[in-house]
Amino acid sequence: MKDSDVLGRIDELVAEEHHLYEKEGGGDFEPSDRVRLDEIGVALDRCWDLLRQRRARREAGLDPDEASRGAPRRSSTTSSRAATAGARGSPRRRRRACTRRRP
Repeated sequence: MKDSDVLGRIDELVAEEHHLYEKEGGGDFEPSDRVRLDEIGVALDRCWDLLRQRRARREAGLDPDEASRGAPRRSSTTSSRAATAGARGSPRRRRRACTRRRP
């Protein structure tokens, strides 16, 4: 698998994720959509992890094709935050959380 293949998969997943968020905003959201959003989140984590590994291996002079496609590494805070926020939260909620100023 090439970097361009991984990036292509990321683009596909992001497009599907955006479609589901639009569906959620339109009130046409089903429980199965929430499950799919969670699956997409895991798949995106794996793709980004694989891409980082491939780039790091290339920079170190190693074969990028030997990068593993294992499970994403998540800290306990990430998973507990996701559970609290209703999986991944809406894009607006995530954007607001990133730009909020701290006192």
